Amino acid sequence: MTTWASAAISDTFLEMHDERLDKVFSSIDKSTPGLATILNEWEAGDKKPAAEMLVKYFRAKSFDLSILEPTYIPVDFTYRADAALNDSYYIHGDWLTVPKAAQGGLNWDYRGENEDKEIAWMLNRHTIFPILQHAYAHSRREPWKKLLNELCTDWIGNNSYPDRITFSAQWRPLEVARRVLNSWVHVFHGDNEILNDETILLMLSSIPEHADALYEHSSFWGGNHLLTEKIALLAIAAAWPEFQHSQEWKAHAIETITKQLLKQSYPDGSHKELSNHYQRVILANTLPFLRLIEYSDPRFRNTPVYDRIESMWDFFAGSMQPDGFGPLSNASDRDENSVLMLSAWKHFNRLDWLGMATHGRKGILPQGNPSRYFPWAGQVFMRNNWSQSADWIYFDAGPYGTAHQHIDRLHLSVTLQGRPILSDSGRYTYQPGRWRDYFKGPHAHSVLLLNGQASKQGPNNVKAPMDVAFQDSDQAIYASATTSFHPTGEPLRSPVPWTRHVLYDKRGFVVILDELQAFKNYDMEALWQFAPSISSKEANLAVKAHTPIKKQKIENGRDQVPIAGFYSPNYNQKVPAVQISNSFSINSSTTIIHSIQNPESKPIKIQGSRSENSNGIQFTVHQDGNMIARGRIAAYPNTGLLDYTVPPID
Repeated sequence: MTTWASAAISDTFLEMHDERLDKVFSSIDKSTPGLATILNEWEAGDKKPAAEMLVKYFRAKSFDLSILEPTYIPVDFTYRADAALNDSYYIHGDWLTVPKAAQGGLNWDYRGENEDKEIAWMLNRHTIFPILQHAYAHSRREPWKKLLNELCTDWIGNNSYPDRITFSAQWRPLEVARRVLNSWVHVFHGDNEILNDETILLMLSSIPEHADALYEHSSFWGGNHLLTEKIALLAIAAAWPEFQHSQEWKAHAIETITKQLLKQSYPDGSHKELSNHYQRVILANTLPFLRLIEYSDPRFRNTPVYDRIESMWDFFAGSMQPDGFGPLSNASDRDENSVLMLSAWKHFNRLDWLGMATHGRKGILPQGNPSRYFPWAGQVFMRNNWSQSADWIYFDAGPYGTAHQHIDRLHLSVTLQGRPILSDSGRYTYQPGRWRDYFKGPHAHSVLLLNGQASKQGPNNVKAPMDVAFQDSDQAIYASATTSFHPTGEPLRSPVPWTRHVLYDKRGFVVILDELQAFKNYDMEALWQFAPSISSKEANLAVKAHTPIKKQKIENGRDQVPIAGFYSPNYNQKVPAVQISNSFSINSSTTIIHSIQNPESKPIKIQGSRSENSNGIQFTVHQDGNMIARGRIAAYPNTGLLDYTVPPID
């Protein structure tokens, strides 16, 4: 049964929620200044005056919300507040009308027409609460105030705490954490004029339940979920220190977060899921974590985990594309890393991060080579400068990742002169099915396939840096790594090694040499996944094969199986994007050569040959009939750039 909270505390409310309110008063610490008298009155049976005084106490209390990350308030906040009056909510890029439940309140289990559990999870994070609060503070429209109180009391009254680990939309630990961090703390301690007295009491009754869910029933498997959950527990302890167990919650949260941050990240600062999106999730929460910790213990700056957090931010900054967005590594959205960097640099006094995030308009740009190689992540980010028109090449030769993985070993993303050319696919959906299979599979990435199959992926996580060759010179940057194919039906002892050599000439083009060690006939496909702004004509100019092609296919938004040519900038969003597939036949040790250029550049031609005496691969680069570079690469199994010379060539 749903009962809406009224502005004042009624006898009916006290009677209906007597057991719940008893838990509130019994869970508060009597030693808190100003609360002993109130608690004594409740125990003596003077419940209404005690309840009124408790509300008055919390209305007068202040909590510095700047410790936490600000809530997301969209530009159209008044429109969204009005839409919510008609049960319409903007979730994952779509407007959804959420039906009523049998008891009259909102159906908090609603998953949309496609039964997507992500919709129910987002609904139970209560992000509409701060939007309604902000809209009410802006215009003081009573329907918005009424709706917020109705939604809050409806949710508390009809979604009992199960006191166990659960994956329900209402009490899954991550949703509890998101609700705390992105909604409840802000609404309770913000402009609380919007909250009725009875709503405040009901929220207070639910806070210990939220804390218990995060303390006792958090995500036992770890990962970014567990970190977010314990940071939310720490936020509860800081925002409501009046509860008897607040110090226990705080100590437990700090200990767990410290251990998990060190456990879930590599020494080079990469989070083990190896997804820019989820690294961003963790880092967004490290800022309130650090502020909450340092508020009570400034010595925390001298601990190993503090250094690891700084390394994680350094990785996040070093991987940025020229437009300030992060790579679409593993399951990721187009997240703007630079915006988050503007919140982080000051805390660590890293003026170089400010310079990187603003393209040098503020702060200072890093000295030396702008490229970044992260050995534990096995990821190389080649670039020529920190401007918006920079060249940026992302080569992923790292572990598979501990979660949210994509089958994309040795994938390549390329931006030239600030324009994205090749891109990763994005995540699109977590709903099982053909679209999920496509976006996480090899066909949505710039990789090789052998007989239609993907190569062997890296281990989920590693205990030592990955075996990636990386060299930087005045003329070029080089990286390479090796994996292998294991064709279906063949003995496991007969793999086909694949080494991808990536050479970025700082004059603005990329040479790709895919070296394969085969001793029988195989069909190879070289897939090239383009950014959505690249047309089919431009794609053909941007990527050129310099090894004879058996067949070429160009797809752009093929939604029939086999799906091909799609890109997802954000969850639940997909757009057509060109994909080129170049097919080759191999039956011996073979090197397949491609080049990548800005489609407006003068085309280059590459000639390559294998030197049996030196066990190396030699190649020359020509433009306008002139040789503009000559290179020599050590062949498998001893990879590396032996020499790269640009004119004058003797």
